[in-house]
Amino acid sequence: MSAIDDRIETIQTLLVSLTWRKIALLTMFLAIVGFSYAMFDNRFAVYEFIGSARNIPIPRVVKLSKESISAINASVANSEIILAIQITLVDFQRNTRVITYTGIDNPAVKEIYNRFMEKAPVELPLFNTDMMNNERLVNLVNGDFVCTPYKDTLSAKLVPETVPYIKTLCAGPVPPLYGRFTGIISIYLSRELSPLEAEQVRTLSKNLGLLIYNNDLR
Repeated sequence: MSAIDDRIETIQTLLVSLTWRKIALLTMFLAIVGFSYAMFDNRFAVYEFIGSARNIPIPRVVKLSKESISAINASVANSEIILAIQITLVDFQRNTRVITYTGIDNPAVKEIYNRFMEKAPVELPLFNTDMMNNERLVNLVNGDFVCTPYKDTLSAKLVPETVPYIKTLCAGPVPPLYGRFTGIISIYLSRELSPLEAEQVRTLSKNLGLLIYNNDLR
């Protein structure tokens, strides 16, 4: 009987060990899920912490220099597919974005935009409940150049009258330098881009972003 009792005791010990292992794994899983949710729920504070850790400046409303404005306007006027270029500055601490300058060459789009700006708030939320908008912003913060069908963007939702005119919205960081993100350059286009055109617009975004940073934001 002692041999049987020893086996039963061994099996009981094994079952207890497996049960505690399952409890430990379940606890670890719940902790990971809780941490992930807390990170997402407090993502704005996380972005603020990352920004302060990298010494990212917090810009207020900045009036662009004549050189920067001339470069933006010339880029719009000299292109057959660019309808507008807009510069927006961001404030992570307050979760806001402020439109600093918009150069528009298309008369119809300009009229629609002017009507919108007469009633638009000075500041707009940076991150909001639109997950596509938030993902796009995270990509820009990481230094990516992003092109999106215009109808799917926040701008199209805010100013739907512009959808018949604008087909693609491309955006890049200002400046295009790691850890220095202070704003967004948005380029509004009249059609979808070929790979060559996308590369040309990306280069334009980079050059204008550097120019604006060196002239106005340093």
